[in-house]
Amino acid sequence: EYTVQYRESDLDFARRQMERHGISFHFTHAMGSHSLVLTDDPLSHETIGDRPFKRYDGHHHYEQEHFWDWAPERNLTTGAIRLTDYNFKTPTAAMETERIGDAAHAQGQIESFDYPGDYLALDPGKLVAGLRTRQ
Repeated sequence: EYTVQYRESDLDFARRQMERHGISFHFTHAMGSHSLVLTDDPLSHETIGDRPFKRYDGHHHYEQEHFWDWAPERNLTTGAIRLTDYNFKTPTAAMETERIGDAAHAQGQIESFDYPGDYLALDPGKLVAGLRTRQ
């Protein structure tokens, strides 16, 4: 297997590969140093505690960290992921995999199907399906 970078920046290529494998990133900042942190656990981010909400007043002169804008958002998640792919080296191999998520709402019965699933064998396909249920 090989991966091609074509018509995308180095950053976009790296982000695409990390997303494919369920890896996210964030930065930590300290006096005199900044670090890039890669993680595959969505709960690995530090909690920042409470921050006050202060509307933008045109001057924006405040001494402490705060929120000045808030835009709530909703997303619909599917209840299941079904993937399939094809490997020309093993054309008769079963490549379809399914993963049931934990969407506990009225639309949780909706299934997402994707081809190609971006894997060459069934076991990696199960991993990809598991990662996509968490997205």
